[in-house]
Amino acid sequence: MTVSYALSVSSARYSAFLRLLRKWKGSVVKAVWAELLVWICLYALIALIIFWVIPIENRTALRKEADRLDNLLGILDIKFMLGFFVTIVVDRWKTILQNISFIETVALSVSTIIRGTDDNSRLARRSIIRYLVLSQAMVYRDISMRVRRRFPTMKSLMEAGFIFENELHELEQTETGYNKYWVPINWCNSIVWRMQEQKYIEAPVSTNNVLNWYRCIPLIPATSFFLYLGWMKVAEALLNPFGEDDDDFEGNWVIDKNIKTGMQIVDESHAECPILNIDQFSDPKFGPMYPSILIDHPHVLQGSAADVVIPESEKSKMVHVDSKTSVTSGASDTKERRESIIRRRFRRLSSRLQLGRSDSHPKVQSVKSPGGESTHSAFGNLQFVTEENEDPRPEMRIDMEEKPKK
Repeated sequence: MTVSYALSVSSARYSAFLRLLRKWKGSVVKAVWAELLVWICLYALIALIIFWVIPIENRTALRKEADRLDNLLGILDIKFMLGFFVTIVVDRWKTILQNISFIETVALSVSTIIRGTDDNSRLARRSIIRYLVLSQAMVYRDISMRVRRRFPTMKSLMEAGFIFENELHELEQTETGYNKYWVPINWCNSIVWRMQEQKYIEAPVSTNNVLNWYRCIPLIPATSFFLYLGWMKVAEALLNPFGEDDDDFEGNWVIDKNIKTGMQIVDESHAECPILNIDQFSDPKFGPMYPSILIDHPHVLQGSAADVVIPESEKSKMVHVDSKTSVTSGASDTKERRESIIRRRFRRLSSRLQLGRSDSHPKVQSVKSPGGESTHSAFGNLQFVTEENEDPRPEMRIDMEEKPKK
């Protein structure tokens, strides 16, 4: 961007916002001053007509009509519409910003995988970078007015050194009814394939790696008008981030930076490495270095619970939990709970059996429950069995055998 104000708001101060208002280039004031001036003039004209032209007896009716129109205007939720519009535009702007391609990643990958200092390897690396930046320049010519003014024709790209005459002729000979942004990238793929055939790229996986990277002034009303209009102007400025506004993206700078940096990485700085030395951090006594003014303010990053000490009364014993059971239920399934479950089930069953006995009056037999309680049953032989299985809850079943007749 051509406007940088990060330094003005680098610290949270009361005057940080005022510093931004003093900036003219790329400011909201610059975007809305003309509309605001027209609005103030129209407001003053209407006020003069009301106070100097319209009779006093008609002003009351005019005020009532103005109030009625003002109430009707409240039905239109301008804040909601502006917020919806600005949100969509800002999300689109952020997506475009994230998709601006810089050459460092692919250039470092090409320089690492295509090794060699001979003329063939150097020419291959430089051609790959040049073709990638050429494809980027072709795209920016169609979406950015600044780049379009710099490169109005494909011949201007040839004069700038991004493409040679034979390459331009081959590009023009490519028959397609659509854009040709992909042609230079296809040339890069062909170069990578030839370099692999000539054993400049030893591992096939490296080839895949290279290919994957290609990608009476009314103060309050005037303030409201200024804010709403400025809100809309911000969205309009972000609507086309490759335009010619003060805060639009610098496509020309991206192209120049990519071609210069890419060539530096793959050619001039290729295979360069300084003499390796033992660093000072290998000494355990060598600590982090701070300026003397900041030595008492390290601002250590730690969690909010890092200094909390759990008292001994709140500590609990660590127990093993069966992986097949729930963590929440595994800690509470103790022997006492199992016995209480058995007793509850036994009581429910006993109550049902007693209801059946009151109706049919069968011969009953006293049976002792696992919990030590004695109850009566309508069956001759009841055995309550508990089995330990994978389920922590005890399983209870009743084996009923018919009592032999005497």
